[in-house]
Amino acid sequence: MSWDAAIHGRIRVPADQREAWLESPLDWASVEGHEAWDGIVSAATVREAVNMTCTEEVQFLEFTWDGDELRVASFLAEDEFIDTVLSIAAAWAAAAAFGGEGELVGMGMLTAAFGYRLEVDGGTARFSVVPEDEVFALDDHPDAKVIKQRVEAAVEAMLDAYGDGDGDGDGDGEEEPAAEEKPAAKKKAAAKKKAAAKKKAAAKKKPAAKKKAAAKKKPAAKK
Repeated sequence: MSWDAAIHGRIRVPADQREAWLESPLDWASVEGHEAWDGIVSAATVREAVNMTCTEEVQFLEFTWDGDELRVASFLAEDEFIDTVLSIAAAWAAAAAFGGEGELVGMGMLTAAFGYRLEVDGGTARFSVVPEDEVFALDDHPDAKVIKQRVEAAVEAMLDAYGDGDGDGDGDGEEEPAAEEKPAAKKKAAAKKKAAAKKKAAAKKKPAAKKKAAAKKKPAAKK
């Protein structure tokens, strides 16, 4: 799994020695303590090293002059860090021969915890590994705090742009209107039942025929 790291440092070189320092070759093998990280130095001169740059959404490598002081600030992924940190360290170390004074720190940030330090003063340069019990204290350095804040702000801006959390994945930060639901189909009215056929009125029974009155018997004849 890859990791990320920061580089920060400052080196002050007398103005009348700046150009000579910038044109000087890099000689990492001559630096005291270089065995702690005997890697490849990609740049040939100090000028080439301090002209390296990187500007991406989150990663960056920047050098800025403030009077006689040169500052570096960087946040890089593993491969980019490895490709640049020793060239910068060698450039800082070269300043020792020109009356330079300063310090450079390479440290894991956010995804790793380690540290390397280069110190330049009194005409010498010393490279060392930061002891494990002092690594987390590197986060308290003012320059490290500035880098971390910048990285966190860049990550937040990137998330807002590409993963804005509104759930529609379009990066506009706005929720799409919900699709209108089609009105439910109306149910057909139940067919009316036919009215029950009226029963025919029962046929009226004919009135029973009246019996004829019995014929009156004639009165018997008188004898």
